[in-house]
Amino acid sequence: MTKIINLKKRLSVDLAKSIEEPLRNYFGLFNIIDKNDSLLYLSDKDNTSDLFFSIVKETYESNGHIIHYSCKPFNNSRKDNLTTVTKLENFIAVLTGWLENVKFYEEDSVLNDPIIRGYTKEFYADFKITDQSADFEGFNYTQQRQLGEFFEKLSRDIETLKDENNPEIIEDLKTEIIDLQKSVTSETKNGIMKKFSSVLAKARKGGFKVCDFILKEFVKDFLTEGAKFAFNYITKNPNKLPEYIEHLTPQLAQVFRA
Repeated sequence: MTKIINLKKRLSVDLAKSIEEPLRNYFGLFNIIDKNDSLLYLSDKDNTSDLFFSIVKETYESNGHIIHYSCKPFNNSRKDNLTTVTKLENFIAVLTGWLENVKFYEEDSVLNDPIIRGYTKEFYADFKITDQSADFEGFNYTQQRQLGEFFEKLSRDIETLKDENNPEIIEDLKTEIIDLQKSVTSETKNGIMKKFSSVLAKARKGGFKVCDFILKEFVKDFLTEGAKFAFNYITKNPNKLPEYIEHLTPQLAQVFRA
């Protein structure tokens, strides 16, 4: 049986305590990975990115407690990676600077697709989970099974929408949905909903046909249990569906209200 490693025990108490707050403040931007050559390794949550931060080792020298680290980007000016050292009292500023840079890359920009970003925000505003643990904990076992089965079925059924105009869009969405299915047990609640919102956004940019199909399937499987999942739109107006769902079909709206 695989042992669950307490990565915190690889660090001195002083270092572990000092990084707790910045990691909590930026939780959701990175994955923590167990690597043999690092005391602690953070990778960008975006699986297409090569950004990382690695605490390589700690040493104790005449000038103090020294942290050896490597990261990419190295700072605001350098996009490449570099390995260097700093004192513990300066290390929090270094780590926070890296986290701020990862956050910057995720923010809206004309260099990122502003249309997809806008659509993602719109969907996520409704489907964000409102309970206090949603940014730090995953769904419960039953919900994970339900989500996993939904994404597995959706990745198959979306193939029926493929035509001569959208093969690249369908394949891209299928890949993202399969990735979502794989991450159901390892992502936080809002991590899953943010990724699903991105899928809806990309589908919407490709046309209403694909987006409406995904929404209809989601409505049938989940919106009747919206209160259980604590979707944000429920807390805003429990008696009204989001407008983009209201238009789908009277039958689906009736299912929701039943």
